Amino acid sequence: MKLVTEKDEMMRRYLLDEISDEERNSIEEKFLADDEFFEELDALEDELYFDYKQGNLSATDKTAFEKKFLATNADRQKADFAEAFLQATTEITAEKTAPSFWQSIVVFFDFSNASMRLGTAAASILLLCLFGFWVFRNLNKPPEIATVPEVPETQTPTPTPIDERIIEQKQQEKDDLEKKLEEEKQKAEQDANKIRDLEKQKEKIQKDIEKNQNKQIAPEQPQRTFIALVLSPGLRGSGAAAKVKLTPELKTVNLTLPIKKEFQEDDFKIVVRSVGGGTILSSNAKSGKKTAVSVSVPAKSLQRGSYEIALISSADNEEFASYYFNVEK
Repeated sequence: MKLVTEKDEMMRRYLLDEISDEERNSIEEKFLADDEFFEELDALEDELYFDYKQGNLSATDKTAFEKKFLATNADRQKADFAEAFLQATTEITAEKTAPSFWQSIVVFFDFSNASMRLGTAAASILLLCLFGFWVFRNLNKPPEIATVPEVPETQTPTPTPIDERIIEQKQQEKDDLEKKLEEEKQKAEQDANKIRDLEKQKEKIQKDIEKNQNKQIAPEQPQRTFIALVLSPGLRGSGAAAKVKLTPELKTVNLTLPIKKEFQEDDFKIVVRSVGGGTILSSNAKSGKKTAVSVSVPAKSLQRGSYEIALISSADNEEFASYYFNVEK
């Protein structure tokens, strides 16, 4: 039996959404910083599928598991795979423990039992007596003369006279059918030509409609030169990140960043950078018990992809908050 550690129990409660926000943030920071921790978490998620199929989950854990891990077709296929794997393992184990055919024969003829030895001796004597009686009877029996069975005479079938009228009738039916088939083919070709003509007329009318529609003047749309968003701190994979759609007239992206209470009196630096790339913008923010801080990013400096905004303490140069948003075109 596997020893469940406190660390395993905490990760298990995290997967089933049974922990507080503070514990969740702590675990998410660990698996982002430690690849080995992330692999352990992923392996524990696979174990949950096997525990679910084996009925090892409590009623509360089972309900939480079905709500989170059986929501999509891919999740349900993963659960079906776990069930098939467990069934195959059970069958292989049963085959290994089942006795072979020859082992069953040896067990049946177990001569260590006194009653078995006595019964075997009696059966052998009985077989010898029957064999001797059969030999004695066949030696004294006169030989049988084989008889050849009579072969009945075969009668030659009388040929049936040919009815010329039936042949002429069938030939006429064939000719009539071929003529009708040819007429139907010609009619089908004429109908196909009519359909092609109608389709050409339809295409011409559609082109005329599109041509007239293009001549209409589209109403002028108001130009939007900036966009404002409020970002929530969190991990990039913990939820849906905010989306920014770039348009030709967009000039500035204004982003508001809420600050946790314990960091509101610190001096810090705001760094905007692409995920896996370089820094786009860096600026300093003054202290003063601010609950939120704003930063304006030029739209021309953004490209399609994912971006991160980091708040870095000026005192120890430690990053204490991160915000994420995606840019689309």
